[in-house]
Order: sequence, then C-alpha cells, then structure tokens
Amino acid sequence: MRVIAGEFRGRRLVAVKGCETRPILDRAKESLFGIIGDEIRGARVLDLFCGSGTMAIESLSRGAKSAVLVDISRGARTAAWRNITTLDIADRVEFIGADACRAVRKLAERSEQFDVVFVDPPYFGEFAGPVLTAIHDGGLLQREGLLVLRHHKKESPENQAVGWAVVRRRQIGDGILTFFRLPENSPTTTMTTDTETAERE
Repeated sequence: MRVIAGEFRGRRLVAVKGCETRPILDRAKESLFGIIGDEIRGARVLDLFCGSGTMAIESLSRGAKSAVLVDISRGARTAAWRNITTLDIADRVEFIGADACRAVRKLAERSEQFDVVFVDPPYFGEFAGPVLTAIHDGGLLQREGLLVLRHHKKESPENQAVGWAVVRRRQIGDGILTFFRLPENSPTTTMTTDTETAERE
C-alpha cells in the first residue's frame, strides 16, 4: 500500500498482518478521493474500522486537519501507529481501540463532529446499519458533511440506514462505495450510480 497524493505521496504503508482486515486497493482509494475532491481539505476525519489507517493517512496527506481512527483489532493499532509514527503525524491523530459503535458513542459524549466519515466494516458482518444509526443519533456528522461506506455489491446497507440520504454509488470490482449525507442537505434525487473496472477486491 502507498499514499496516492499530497504531502506524503508515494510513501509506503504497512498493512495489518494476517487476514483480519481487507485493505482498500490503490485504484479504489484513488477513485474515492477523486470523487471527494476538495471536501477533504481542512476536514476533521473519522475513520471507522480503520485497519492500518490508510484512509485517514491519505486524508491527512491531502490536507485534512485531523483524524480519529477506530478499530478494535490490536493488529490494526500496531500497524496504524507504525504508519503514523513513520510519517510523524501523531499530533494530528487519535486512535481509539474499541468497537465502532462504542467509539461513536464515546465521541458523541464529547460532542465531537466530523466533516468526512469513512466506514469500512467486514463484508456481510451486518455492522453497517447499527454504526450508521449510532453516527446519526450521536450527531457526529457536520450538517454539510459526507459519510462514505464501503461494502460488498451484494449488500444493501442503505436499507438499514435510517436518517440518511444516499447521494452516490461507485462500484469497483466486488466492492461498492456508497456516499451518504444528511437528508436536509441532499435530496435523494441527486443520487448517481456508476461502475468502473478495477482490480477485484
């Protein structure tokens, strides 16, 4: 894995050892950040199921202000902090080693809010619905913010995502990136779906 663009462009990142996580491929990451565009600059980022921290690190490289990384895996914490230390960005990062819903509740208690939220749970684990509900109920997303969920093409987590509006989908291989906003800011009529060819995930 590597950082695609920005301050740390080309820097290599270590992955979580073993098969407990599913790293996002460079092509999918490049596609995602191409869609997000300038929204990431100056943003406060929340990276749930962060693995080795690649999404948060890519965001910081592209000008995000700060990032909170969440993963219950000890291996993820080890890999993420190794990457964070190597890039010397510890002052812009917080790592919470906890279940995603529990971490979201903790952040809500602190009245934290984020401009961009990444959610990348294990496929077919039924994590997305509860996590998106917790984020919504906790008020973690800024009014104009964006939430990006990565899931398998055979999953339909938007059916469980109460209080959210789907504004775009991008299929890449077997994975889909679904983009959510708060309904008052994103009428569902703006939703687009597109597919691109990429390495299979």
